[in-house]
Amino acid sequence: MLAAKEEREARERAYARPTRKGGWYSRSKAGKIELFIGPNGDITAERPHVHVIHDDSASEVIFVVTMSDGTHPIRKTLPGSASGNEVNEVIADLLRHLK
Repeated sequence: MLAAKEEREARERAYARPTRKGGWYSRSKAGKIELFIGPNGDITAERPHVHVIHDDSASEVIFVVTMSDGTHPIRKTLPGSASGNEVNEVIADLLRHLK
């Protein structure tokens, strides 16, 4: 039990802490797994980022580009059955819009 706690704490230290009140970099909530991927391809808590939402209940993967000013100019969706390669291709394409 202690080893699992230490592992979780080490993993949490590896990620950037949100600078905005109520900010986060990844979460699992109500059948959805969400994360923010920054311009360099790493998980981030900051803008700009690509917001990736794996929604099991809707059986889809949603991608939303969030710019520095909070606008969302691009949104794409793949079916929940999409392969990891397909998901990674969309992320790579959308990351180009952040630079």
